[in-house]
Amino acid sequence: MAQLSGDELAARAAFAVAHNRNYEPVVRAYLETRPDVAERYAEYQEADRVVRNPSAGDLIAQSFELAPPPHPPEIQNYSPAEAR
Repeated sequence: MAQLSGDELAARAAFAVAHNRNYEPVVRAYLETRPDVAERYAEYQEADRVVRNPSAGDLIAQSFELAPPPHPPEIQNYSPAEAR
């Protein structure tokens, strides 16, 4: 009804409520008419999935992100004992 009346604020509110209640028909109807929002919503859903239900690939990627950075080539073989 909000979309038919042209009330953008009411349409956004209906979308937000439908998203919170997992009511797909309203979410789909809102996103079909707004491709820019649909793209951002898809990115949001993917980010949410990675946090809530990570796949094995996501877990491996996270472990690489948490690993300490490698030493630069200039100091890879440096040892404080050799500096004395």
